[in-house]
Amino acid sequence: MIGARRRIGLVINPSAGTGRGEQVASDVRAALDDDATAVVDLTDSDALGAAARAREAVTAGSIDALVVVGGDGMAHLGINVVAGTPVPLGLVSVGSGNDLARALGLPMNDHAASLALVRAALDPAHPVAAPRQLDAIRVTPAPGPGEPRSIGIVPDSPHVRWAASSVVVGFAAAVNLAANSYRRPRGSAKYLRAVVAETARFTPYGMATSVDGEPWSGPATLLTLANAPLFGGGLPVAPDAVPDDGLMDVVHIDAVGRAQISTLFPRFARGTHVSLDQVTITRAAEVVVGQSPEHGRALPIAMADGESVGPLPLAATIVPSAWRLLAPLAPNLEA
Repeated sequence: MIGARRRIGLVINPSAGTGRGEQVASDVRAALDDDATAVVDLTDSDALGAAARAREAVTAGSIDALVVVGGDGMAHLGINVVAGTPVPLGLVSVGSGNDLARALGLPMNDHAASLALVRAALDPAHPVAAPRQLDAIRVTPAPGPGEPRSIGIVPDSPHVRWAASSVVVGFAAAVNLAANSYRRPRGSAKYLRAVVAETARFTPYGMATSVDGEPWSGPATLLTLANAPLFGGGLPVAPDAVPDDGLMDVVHIDAVGRAQISTLFPRFARGTHVSLDQVTITRAAEVVVGQSPEHGRALPIAMADGESVGPLPLAATIVPSAWRLLAPLAPNLEA
């Protein structure tokens, strides 16, 4: 960061902090705006507007870093703005899920501690502070006839979506979609409600995949492409996934019955699903996933970091060091 004052773009979810959004926003602005930094507030009336404003600032070179305040949805927005650019991202995780923050060992629901890490990573005088280089999953519509489908959330990348944690297809995507539609309960409890609802209507999906060029098709329950271990409000779907090793953990679950699926998410919570015969976990750099109607019912739209992406087929590729996180490698740094 070169210049008299670092310019930090800021996007805040107004509902951040479990109803304390305005106070959190005020605290964050006050903590960042000082003699060394100037805050550029890019918050808008909705997420797409904020993404557009933030990407415009990144493209124009008018900010040196971006900080987002909220939960996994805001982290997803921020990553889609900065991925593939030199602009680092700071996460102030005060949402109800915070899967990415939890997986990365960041503070949760403690904006003062989060900002201390951001400031340490921005400080060139700090002996060990530097932004962390992290991978991301680049999702695009799979090659096919016609114009590419729009799946992006920033204006100059309409056909690209980035995921820092995971891309999910099948039952987990259906649960995610249902949970996102609920106002209550908050946090991981809404996923439990969605599991009950989706289990009652479950039948296996027809899925076709290509994992690093190896094709497969058949009835299936779910597929998760994991760059980090957690999804669904803290469930370790891919316990060994590492967000900076250049590979995705591909969690595939064969077709199961309703009686089995009712026990699946409790096993996710303990991480014991990995021992089931129906579960296969491989590691890959590129995965294509689509429909296979002859093997089961249609797959719902895919989800990335808990946010809707779009219909299949989709191609997912891991991109090493796709973005930089404003949090130093060394823990417990003082501001």
